[in-house]
Amino acid sequence: MTKGYNQFVADLIESEINPYPGFVKPAAAICFPNHYEVATANLGFSHLAYFFSEYGGFERFFYFKKYPDYAGLSFESGRKLKDFPIIAFSIPYEFDIINTLKMMDRGGVLDDLSNLRIAGGAAVTLNPYPFKPFFDIIVLGEGEMFFRQFSNILNKLGVGIGKERILEEVRSIQSVMIPGKKESGIEIALSGEDDLSDVIPQIISTKAHFGDMHLIDICRGCRFKCNFCASGNIRAKPLYREMNNLTGDASDTPEMSKVGLIGSIVSDHPDFSRIVTDYAKLGVRLGISSLRADMLDDDILNILYNSGVKSLTLAPEAGNDALRKRIGKAITDEEFIACARRISKLGFNSIKLYFMIGLPGESNDDIHSITTLCGRILKALNSTRLQVSISVFTPKAHTPFQFAPFMSNEFYRERTGILRQELTKLKCRFSISGYREAFISALLSLGDKRIGEIMKTFAIEGKNLKSELKRQKIDFESLLFSEKDLDYRFPWDKIKGVFSKGSLYSRYERARKNPT
Repeated sequence: MTKGYNQFVADLIESEINPYPGFVKPAAAICFPNHYEVATANLGFSHLAYFFSEYGGFERFFYFKKYPDYAGLSFESGRKLKDFPIIAFSIPYEFDIINTLKMMDRGGVLDDLSNLRIAGGAAVTLNPYPFKPFFDIIVLGEGEMFFRQFSNILNKLGVGIGKERILEEVRSIQSVMIPGKKESGIEIALSGEDDLSDVIPQIISTKAHFGDMHLIDICRGCRFKCNFCASGNIRAKPLYREMNNLTGDASDTPEMSKVGLIGSIVSDHPDFSRIVTDYAKLGVRLGISSLRADMLDDDILNILYNSGVKSLTLAPEAGNDALRKRIGKAITDEEFIACARRISKLGFNSIKLYFMIGLPGESNDDIHSITTLCGRILKALNSTRLQVSISVFTPKAHTPFQFAPFMSNEFYRERTGILRQELTKLKCRFSISGYREAFISALLSLGDKRIGEIMKTFAIEGKNLKSELKRQKIDFESLLFSEKDLDYRFPWDKIKGVFSKGSLYSRYERARKNPT
């Protein structure tokens, strides 16, 4: 290893509070195909560590853009992926398949099938087919549900029994996809009220995305069911964690002195006000992942501010009431402006606003309305800074907007040009996601296993993506840019979700024909 990489890793390890001992001969490689900061703030990755700590231990694998030559090498020891009998990936974003393939290739397991390879995470759950060529076990749904059954198999057989014997037992788990198993009847596994796991030990680090916070998911799913959102539509009803035992002095447990509350909308938890009040009384500093502008009164904002929260994130998604209603987010401009005014009055340092472009039915007037709303919010702020983040809408499986077309590059260039010009005039900080990444994410979101194979040639061999799509006779223009109807066959049609394809299409039709 180079001296620079060695020091880089040493600095990260120095930043950690790690509840796990060093493992002598770990059985599992737990992998996150993105940077350390993102991985350490990901609960799915934390669950992998927690589970395999009981089954021979683990070593961690990340993808560092700064050090691509070390993809597929252990963070702890530098050993290759091929040296571990079990390899488990947590993959939250579609685009991360690129890093996943690079890690597998450089770790010696992309074409060597002797190791047991497991994949799970949000991107894999929504559309597993592009990932299918590269893994033995595809986990659909929440990982705890799988690992609860997988632990019984390992207890029965032992970790070193061999890949084929383990796969025979895994075949009976309803929420997994494995080679040779019929796909009809496979369903997405979701926790119920009695299944939500306890708050688990976590490796925390000052370098993590949320800082050195112990993360607790206090809600899963969302009752508002926005048409674009997989998190809201993957569940019929949201699940809320009971938070009735917040006891002790935070100073006695440094790893719990800072807590990050995460979920689709944490402020929708029925006991949210009491939870943040109780943590404040214990002297715990809080971090908050997501809030709704119409749920934040002065009392809650005061508690958050006094608990150390100095920056808040709101997601208007669209720049006006009409488009927001079309996508299923019934919060008005005036509610966002009023909320921003209250946040600023209390002295918060910054507000971050999330918007999407490329939404179904969007016009250039809707793009102008984004900057109009940002300008009005700026006027409502005192010294509070405003940061704006613009992403590209991608159709997601199991949502009403899976039938919607993806944005063309022509419209992307036109509309981001408008945004760059007008947001620059407002003198606020802003970021706009690139089209290339969105294009690849859309391919993976909508495509089948052929797309996965093409990603392999793209990521590993450096082949031109569009040329490969044409060579494989994949009509990506229709796949991405056409509107789908109820008869369109999606790759995931055989997978059972909580909402039928027909009900999702009915909601799409209502949004398209009756936006207001």
